[in-house]
Amino acid sequence: MKVMVIDDEYFTRKDICTLLKEFEDTLEISDFETPLPALDYLKSNRVDIIISDIRMPDMDGLDFFEIVEREYPGIYPMIVSGFGDFEYAQRAIKFGVKAYVLKPVDEQLFFDELAKAFSFVSSKAASENRERLLAERERSAEREIIEDRLYYFLFAGGDKPGRSEVEAEIMWAKATHCIGIVKTDVTLSTPMLQAIRDSLESCYGDTRYYLINGRNGRELVLLLYWVGALPMEEDLLYLRIRKLMKRLILEGQRSFNAKYYIAVSEIRTGLKGLEENLRRAEDLITMRFYVHSNSVLDAKCREAHVARSGSDTNQKMVLLEDLLMKGYWSTVAEELNEIFRQIGEGSLDCIYDILRICRLCYNVLVKRIWRNDYRLSEDAEKVRNRLANMSNYFDAGQLKGDILYLLDSVARADTMKISRDDLVSDLESYLNKNYDLDISLSELARKRYNVSVEHLNRKFKSRFGQNLSVYLKELRIGKACDLLKDGSLTITDIAGMVGYNDISHFIQTFKKLRGVTPGEFRRAESRTPGGV
Repeated sequence: MKVMVIDDEYFTRKDICTLLKEFEDTLEISDFETPLPALDYLKSNRVDIIISDIRMPDMDGLDFFEIVEREYPGIYPMIVSGFGDFEYAQRAIKFGVKAYVLKPVDEQLFFDELAKAFSFVSSKAASENRERLLAERERSAEREIIEDRLYYFLFAGGDKPGRSEVEAEIMWAKATHCIGIVKTDVTLSTPMLQAIRDSLESCYGDTRYYLINGRNGRELVLLLYWVGALPMEEDLLYLRIRKLMKRLILEGQRSFNAKYYIAVSEIRTGLKGLEENLRRAEDLITMRFYVHSNSVLDAKCREAHVARSGSDTNQKMVLLEDLLMKGYWSTVAEELNEIFRQIGEGSLDCIYDILRICRLCYNVLVKRIWRNDYRLSEDAEKVRNRLANMSNYFDAGQLKGDILYLLDSVARADTMKISRDDLVSDLESYLNKNYDLDISLSELARKRYNVSVEHLNRKFKSRFGQNLSVYLKELRIGKACDLLKDGSLTITDIAGMVGYNDISHFIQTFKKLRGVTPGEFRRAESRTPGGV
């Protein structure tokens, strides 16, 4: 078992370590004078029990335990302090402290509290088992919510009469069912919907059906279902369903000059099967990007693709995100062109999930546009709006054209250097939008303004009376002060939100600029009339 001791009084710290060895000589003990190095130690070492003082030089012990509670919730926290104020005890309880021992330490009382701590740590495995059971129950409750959502989706937007009868047959009689999603390159008109109904009714008198119009007018959910025994063996029935879907595709081309892709789920029974069928059909319709003629897409082709695409897509997304953040626009364009080329040549053999990749690129590009105040052309803004609803794209060619056009628009905006007359105003705006990022001032001067960092710093100091680095620190800590008024945010969360990945560095900088730690600032604000 591993125990950590934190106390700025050397002899007190060593006395506690001695008592711990007397209690259990096999303990692994690490001791620290202050909390900040202890936090660094916790990043790479497991600890079961922490025993800490409250008042210490670089950080309040209760602030330390607030971080521990959030970042390392399995650790058993104890306080040994000479201060027994009621306020301290209240805050200690709030941050999960389980024992509060006053100095000078009563040896028997200390051993009693240690026995409780050892019992807690030893029973952690059983506690984790209980948590797993609770998680399973929560998942069960979540499933009920999913079923409610599924019920609403299937029956709130349907256009076939007799909805209540269909609800009862499918949801409560545990009917056998199959779901198809029809995607078109035109808006589904009333004659097109009627033609689909006519085909269903002429082909299968023994099959009941239900239609749900998609929100964008170019997608239709088709629910086929059977109550009681199936009219034939399941494999044969599935072949008949595929044949029907192919007929719908031919009718769309011949009668309405419309292109269809149709995704067909498996045949399943019951409410859980209905949920799975809907999810499978929704996933499967994205396979339209990998085929180049109107097609019926079934679950088998989806499984074959997904088995290949997962890890390769994740690796490619990591690479593209890094290239986009660094502004390597031409390299990103080359990568995307190669991915789309593989889709065009390899069909379902392509190893990449193109929708996930394009969504990532879109999100990063939009973030770059906002953070840098890029002004796009009217056409580029239209493309950006279309890409916001990426699932509406009909095929890979349309998607490729738009994502590369937006990439090129951002690349051109990025190469336009800010004039030297406007650079200070632009820099102020840039810092106020990007203070949460890891900003390199030298790189910013060279890439964005085409000047030396010394020139940029002189211009900035002449306007604001302080160096760039000092301004950025003040800006970040000022934002942190505002965020500390929100009691729902932890100090660790706030540090990350203002650009500090190292909590120790954040606390040291905050104290240097404000004279108090973030926790002390928060408590002072809470006591101020009107404070949070």
